[in-house]
Amino acid sequence: MRISFISGLFLLVFAACSAPEKGTSKGKNPGKQTGQTEKDSIGVLNWESELCQHKSTFNTSLYREEELRGTLQLLRMTGGVLLEVKDVAFKPDQIADLSSLEELDQEYREKKKQLQNLKIVADAYWVKVKKQLVLAMKDEYDVSRISIQAYTNPNILKRNRFSKICPDLITALTSGDTSKLMAAWKTQVEAQCKHNASPENLIRRFEEESQDPDWALYARIELITFGWNNRVNDQIVHVANDQAINDKFDQLFLETRSECEEP
Repeated sequence: MRISFISGLFLLVFAACSAPEKGTSKGKNPGKQTGQTEKDSIGVLNWESELCQHKSTFNTSLYREEELRGTLQLLRMTGGVLLEVKDVAFKPDQIADLSSLEELDQEYREKKKQLQNLKIVADAYWVKVKKQLVLAMKDEYDVSRISIQAYTNPNILKRNRFSKICPDLITALTSGDTSKLMAAWKTQVEAQCKHNASPENLIRRFEEESQDPDWALYARIELITFGWNNRVNDQIVHVANDQAINDKFDQLFLETRSECEEP
């Protein structure tokens, strides 16, 4: 079933003199686009989201379609990963399948250029979002580059700008002291058990892998993937896709008509 939505300024004009359309309507703050807009200065942007097709009208004296599409692309980059590389392993046989540094470097160069060249609306809010995404992409790139190498060369964890974030894990991974490595691994698993729906499975896996002749490799994977990566990712730049940023995008338009499929 399709559900129709209408949002924006035009609702204020027609609400008093016409019956509401079948479906559900919702109003949105029009932001900058206030006051009377000449008919010949109204443009149309057709776009889509996960479950909806949207038709938005905008003031062409304020924005160009190319800028709005660029801003939409910027919005879609928020709230997720920016680089699609394989930079973490969960099992020993996955280490060989990690992306090469050359693949990572190439993807970063291409996507950074695309982001920097993106034409967006000339608004301080969106200019800041774009700058934050550039920083987030650089952080993600740096973390991925270290992570890819750390599985085979843990010493690289000691020589980067994130080295002070988790010195305990780095010491366990690089000291050559197997007792420290085992202790850190056990501590990491115990910490994960507190936030896992099936802690008994984690304990069982740890007991099995700790008896394996290659237990040190399992320990390294656990500490890098679930220890170092998680702690570092908590400290780097992220740009959230929340209600506030979506409201800011909605405010670029005079009105938006949406046709949505029920999930």
